Amino acid sequence: MLSRESEKRKAPVIGIEGAPRVEQKAILIVDDDEIIRETLRDLLESKGHVVETAETAKEAMEKSKARNFNLALLDIKLPDMEGTELLKKMHSVTPRMMKVMITAHGTLKNAMDSLNFGADAYLLKPINEKELLKIVDELKLSQERLIQAERLAAIGKTAGMVGHDLRNPLQGMTSTLYLAKQALKSPKAAGMQEVAGLLDTLDGQIAYMGKIVADLQDYVRPLAPALVETSLADLIRETFSTLQVPRSIKVIVQVEKGIGNVMVDAGLMRRVLTNLTTNSIQSMPKGGRLTIRADKTRDATVIAVEDTGVGIPEEDLGKLFSPFFTTKAKGQGLGLPVCKRLVEAHGGTITAKSKPGKGSTFTIKIPVTKKG
Repeated sequence: MLSRESEKRKAPVIGIEGAPRVEQKAILIVDDDEIIRETLRDLLESKGHVVETAETAKEAMEKSKARNFNLALLDIKLPDMEGTELLKKMHSVTPRMMKVMITAHGTLKNAMDSLNFGADAYLLKPINEKELLKIVDELKLSQERLIQAERLAAIGKTAGMVGHDLRNPLQGMTSTLYLAKQALKSPKAAGMQEVAGLLDTLDGQIAYMGKIVADLQDYVRPLAPALVETSLADLIRETFSTLQVPRSIKVIVQVEKGIGNVMVDAGLMRRVLTNLTTNSIQSMPKGGRLTIRADKTRDATVIAVEDTGVGIPEEDLGKLFSPFFTTKAKGQGLGLPVCKRLVEAHGGTITAKSKPGKGSTFTIKIPVTKKG
């Protein structure tokens, strides 16, 4: 039986000084009994976990959409929904999140339903402290091993693709350099103009190769976001300062007045916005409208990137954030998976909606994080 602590212990999400970071051991407790919620919170926070609680299934779904949790502890009996139904919903939305069912009504049917619907473990009340902590540690280790295995598999698959995609621009650069050397032999002004054009070509090829390398690094390297107070308006402005937007595309930026600053890693979020806006620009070869909106809800900062481009077929929407899936003739399929990974490193979510011929909208939600 868990003992009730007299005072709550809060594990900080953000470091007070130095480089702030997002705590990766985030746990959601869902139980309609306040004493159980707070007792479990005290225990898990004392072990360094970041804990949030919910009294109802509705509240739990809202919190799981606003933030990525490593683990959820779910009571089977909730006031607005059976815990097993909540388990099914959560498993369909966040299959990677580990889920443990807890109940005072232990039956074989409850246990079997829980495991069939995606539970990773099943605990009976009153909860044994050592048993709970052992399960939490085992599930966390299992999750880390799964993520690492997936990442290693992705690296293996990427090696051949990257080799091919880098070889093509390298060959192009070799040819361009040869032509530039030949042009330099001509003393005429026309020769210099030709060299200038060839250098522009080289610049584009180098940028393309750089993006391949940057996407690969961002997809496989460990992430520890350095969270600092950042102006969204400045972040968006800096993003567009590095992009070449065709005159045929109208850019609209709408940042809610009084939105204030947001706690993010500015470099990582700039990468996300650059990838999304670049995709939008490429989806509008004949021109259109690119809109970036930023506002705040009670518990999240919301950034939407919307275009009037060619759109995405419905059957492809579910694959957009999968590594190596691409609808482009020239692409590795890592841009959107990188965006997803960088957003999730902030504890956030990214979603997409689109209609062919009408355009697409990508929505980022970053949970509000107070300076610790």
